[in-house]
Amino acid sequence: MPILYTHIKRELEYFRLHRKQNEPLLRQIRGKPLNRHSLYNYLEEVSKYANVQSRGVHILRHTCAMNMRENGVDLADAQDFLGHSDPSVTRIYFKKSQNRMRRVASSFR
Repeated sequence: MPILYTHIKRELEYFRLHRKQNEPLLRQIRGKPLNRHSLYNYLEEVSKYANVQSRGVHILRHTCAMNMRENGVDLADAQDFLGHSDPSVTRIYFKKSQNRMRRVASSFR
């Protein structure tokens, strides 16, 4: 389940109030600041291990959208959540899945 935007805003406000000026928001296991390169490298490694073809940070948006679709979230609600102005963009994330097609086919019995 995705994290609600209100929760993200609350956490961000907490960090703004309690974090030192140049203190990183997130750190790696060894204590170094987590930057976009280290996050990308981590996701690359996980993707290779999981034998996932699509790689990169953007896959997190696809995963979130696919989970919303699999859990019955309406396309319009997903569009709002993902911040898309055009529903055709959201449809790209709502690709067909075998599980969904089986459920649709079984509803005709």
